[in-house]
Amino acid sequence: MEQGRAREDARPYTSPVTPPDARVPGQARGEHTHSEPPAPRVVQRHSVRGQILDALRAALVGGELAPGQVYSAPALGARFGVSATPVREAMQQLASEGAVEVVPNRGFRVSERGPRELAELAEVRALIEVPVMLRLARTVPEAGWCALRPLAEATVAV
Repeated sequence: MEQGRAREDARPYTSPVTPPDARVPGQARGEHTHSEPPAPRVVQRHSVRGQILDALRAALVGGELAPGQVYSAPALGARFGVSATPVREAMQQLASEGAVEVVPNRGFRVSERGPRELAELAEVRALIEVPVMLRLARTVPEAGWCALRPLAEATVAV
């Protein structure tokens, strides 16, 4: 630990002796009471890289990033309002997943999917999504279906 910096999880020092005004009635002087330890703090981290990765995936699925096109990390960073570093890291993740390929000194090319690969992806999605949707449908109570109808109609209208 660096000098002059307190540890993040350090607690302020408190005396082990209970002050007289904090004693519980009937408790002897110097007797300690033990309470439940404080609940751990939940720390939520918001990773810029993770947010950019989600945004890039959505852009790929939505067709905003065209197959065969090369995109540079600085240009995408400007588009998302971040530096090139989190974009580069997110694109490396997408490259490891096969969604893009690295083009040295230029950026990342969105992978083109042929008809066979698209058919295979559709087949895999059907194998996964249909059983999951059936399982989810069984969890909706009878009365819940009426509330879902306007949402389904709105989805189809879009």
